[in-house]
Amino acid sequence: MINSTVVCSEVGEDKMAPYKLFNFVLIMSISLVGILGNLLVILTFSRQKRRTSATTFLKNLATFDIFLIISTNLFAHRYAYTLVFPKSWVDHMTAGKLTIGVLPISYICQSFSTWTVVAVALDRYIHVCHPLKAMKWCRIKIANKVVLGIVIISVVYNIPRFFEYYKILQVAKEAIDPCTGYFLTPANSLGANEIYKYSYAFGMYMTVMYALPLGSLLFFNGKLIKKLNSLALIINLS
Repeated sequence: MINSTVVCSEVGEDKMAPYKLFNFVLIMSISLVGILGNLLVILTFSRQKRRTSATTFLKNLATFDIFLIISTNLFAHRYAYTLVFPKSWVDHMTAGKLTIGVLPISYICQSFSTWTVVAVALDRYIHVCHPLKAMKWCRIKIANKVVLGIVIISVVYNIPRFFEYYKILQVAKEAIDPCTGYFLTPANSLGANEIYKYSYAFGMYMTVMYALPLGSLLFFNGKLIKKLNSLALIINLS
């Protein structure tokens, strides 16, 4: 806990406010473009009469990307809302509570989006490199099952995220940094556990969300490019 009698420099806070507001407006503008783009993707694929496994993946990817953008903005700019909106609407306590519910949802959406991209790459790999197998595995029914599987795994994998800041709901304003308005993680919370932070929050996160997906994409796309180059060479020779 921090000392609630700490007094922050108003000048220091005023210096940070313009930067936070500029960052808020810039990121929100980019996010709005992203949301509109994903809505167009969903609308386009929904109107297509001929649907494939790839369009199924892409439509679901666009849907979860929208939720990812919204949840990430709610969490990342929680302090900026106290500057943009009236204090009667959003205060530091309300803004900090966004961490508890919104951050885990953001992680779930990120997990789904990441592995759906891998699923799209796998789908294209099978279509090009193993066309005979594509008739069996690259079907809409299979794609829907894969999407459902990714959703379930994403939720289960990120369940611990819902308990990282659970103690915050039970503490008063002493758990808020008076200089920034951000919630401080209590020492006895799951999020402050050293084993948890280094094994799950960092180690598993970097492996599951970056190393494995990136390795899979490099493998599938590498095979895909090699196959396309060999086909192009055959066509040129003929």
